[in-house]
Amino acid sequence: MIDEFYIHNRGSAVFDPSYAVELKTHYPELWEKSSGTAGDYVFNVLMEIVEQDGYAMTPEQVKVLDLRDAWIARHSRDTSVPALIAQVKWLAIGQLGEPGMKRAIARETDIVHYKRARLKDPKGGLTAAGRKFFKRTEGANLKPGVMGPADTPEKLRRKGSFLTRFFTNPSGPMKDEKGRPTRLALSAAAWGEPVPQNAEDAAALAAKGRRMLERYEKRKKKK
Repeated sequence: MIDEFYIHNRGSAVFDPSYAVELKTHYPELWEKSSGTAGDYVFNVLMEIVEQDGYAMTPEQVKVLDLRDAWIARHSRDTSVPALIAQVKWLAIGQLGEPGMKRAIARETDIVHYKRARLKDPKGGLTAAGRKFFKRTEGANLKPGVMGPADTPEKLRRKGSFLTRFFTNPSGPMKDEKGRPTRLALSAAAWGEPVPQNAEDAAALAAKGRRMLERYEKRKKKK
């Protein structure tokens, strides 16, 4: 007797769950191409089933397996990018087959990498395109770093705030495993500061930032 509570006995092959998790984690902009909450809800429940060695153990999980069967019957032939992402969310293998789906999605991840690279200035910070992107997508009104002397209250406030926030308790190291400056370290250059080489350099930048904020507060009180 076929065990219908076992996902691999439901008549539809199961897409690679680990690939799906990687896609969701590292390429959220692709994951979101398949809009709607149903796919995300189903994916979470299906991953629970996968972690239970493929067995549905609750009524909710059994219901999702039934929904998956019906969904695959309706949508497995669509090969558009949003449809492929949706198929991944439903752990479904569509008309392209799993290798074909991965190849098609790989082309999209290449585009993502290109777009991300355009947003970052290789010397540190964001490009003008990067600032426009975050304004459009997040409403962030980002400005270029203060490169020259912080000779106005506004420049003191902005530069002091940046150095204090980023280097008081750095979110990562100043160099990667190959000894190259990290993006965090390079961000100092975007504000006219030397690229820190170690934690001591970062602490010095943070201290400089605090002094700038103190000067800003003194100027503000004089007004």
